[in-house]
Amino acid sequence: MLWQQLLKTAILGTEKYKLHLNLENLTPFENSLGEVLSRLDSSDLEGSLLAASGTVALYQRGGKLCVSQKKSLSEECEVDDLPYCSAGVGEYLRLMLNGKYPELLPEWLTVLKESGKRVHPVYLPEILTLGLRRHDLREAILPVLGKRGFWLAGLNPEWGYVLSEYTVDDWLTSSIHSKILILKKLRTTDREAALQQLQSVWKKETVETRASLLETLEVSLSIEDEPFLEAALDGKRKQVRDVAARLLAKLPESRLVQRMIQRVTDLIQFNGSEVQVIYPKDSTREMMRDGVNEATYNSDFGNNKANLLLQMLSCVPPSFWSQNWGKTPLELVHLVDGSEWERLLITGWSQAAVQYQDADWGEAVVLAIAEGMGKKWNSFSCLELLGVLSQVRREGLISRCFPEKPEPWGDNAGYTLLSECKYFWSDEFSRLVLEHLCSAVCSEEQGSNIGYASRWLEGLKRLYPYFMSTSVYEDAVLRLSEFRESSYWGVSVDIFLSILGFRFEMIRALGGV
Repeated sequence: MLWQQLLKTAILGTEKYKLHLNLENLTPFENSLGEVLSRLDSSDLEGSLLAASGTVALYQRGGKLCVSQKKSLSEECEVDDLPYCSAGVGEYLRLMLNGKYPELLPEWLTVLKESGKRVHPVYLPEILTLGLRRHDLREAILPVLGKRGFWLAGLNPEWGYVLSEYTVDDWLTSSIHSKILILKKLRTTDREAALQQLQSVWKKETVETRASLLETLEVSLSIEDEPFLEAALDGKRKQVRDVAARLLAKLPESRLVQRMIQRVTDLIQFNGSEVQVIYPKDSTREMMRDGVNEATYNSDFGNNKANLLLQMLSCVPPSFWSQNWGKTPLELVHLVDGSEWERLLITGWSQAAVQYQDADWGEAVVLAIAEGMGKKWNSFSCLELLGVLSQVRREGLISRCFPEKPEPWGDNAGYTLLSECKYFWSDEFSRLVLEHLCSAVCSEEQGSNIGYASRWLEGLKRLYPYFMSTSVYEDAVLRLSEFRESSYWGVSVDIFLSILGFRFEMIRALGGV
């Protein structure tokens, strides 16, 4: 307030606005400042303005005493039932919090939880503050806080999200992010109680909050949630209707999915040798209620009616087509190869495979991409499709696409799929990739012409060190360290070994490797 009064006087001028410092509202700790200001010569308008400005500026630069609170601390923290991690393990956390490989934080938190330990008390304030910024890490942070972490969170209102996320009692005073996590946690233990909690506050919340809270039903989603979601489809706001439609589309037995099947059956037909497609006429009110509308636009399909059909097709379980037409997923994918409907059908089937986690269809489309069909669509990557597969099936598929012997030039279907395999790799698969990687590096150093070396260079920096098993680190050091000085591979190899080495030491300190 004092500074604002000084600023106002300086702007308007002392002739138009006489300086008047309100010293009555100063805190007890500001009494010394008030004593100095009260001694200024009020008759010297310009002089007192300059003197007051200098005094307040010096006071602010000198800092302030902390305000003491007479409020006593809460009861002492209970004895923790989890041992805390060593200072050495905590050092990796400190490095990541300070900006070194922060993308490894989720892995550190996961491995710490698996080791049965908690965050070292020294780092609790930092990890609690991290949860304020990174909502995506909260679920990973909570299990490693220990009783001391929860006790400490109770002393700072800013960290209140920790406590509110574990009890429904604080629902009314919780932030939207805390409410979401309250419901998510409750959905894992008592799905029906979570739904009842949502229903009890549904009409009291804003539209934006309703949409966010409705998303939590995705946890342990069940056909028992259908009546509430169907009712949400009748809501006035599109934002809420879209969430409800998306969740209902995840339930193959839901009425919404059955309506979608009925709509597309007349539009997509198979005569035994080829597939024929008819575009829908227009978006009806019933279609819009189910989330199908022209506002959801995919630029890859300039035709609005094609977009409407794509939205409906992606809601139909892909197994419906293989069962209904008596063809395997791979046979159907090859059947539409080269047809005018290829891009539309493959995109719709791919989205449905991800939606319903259909591994057979996911693998069929991934194989088609590996064979080069994906170049004709170019509308999506196979990252999500690979995620539909189990680790064994995913790595087995990619391995089968690798050449029998490493091909340094890298123009291979397996290498193409590898660039999209952004999931943690097994020891065996990691060793296989390392063999091919070392072959590429050695061939270049020997003068071979690698037309696709950029793929390996990019993988060394952005893929391999983050997903490769750290069990191959020592072997990688033995085989690649000499190339750290290479004019062509040096920078990329150094980045690869540095990140993989950081993970290796971090996991070993946590009790792994």
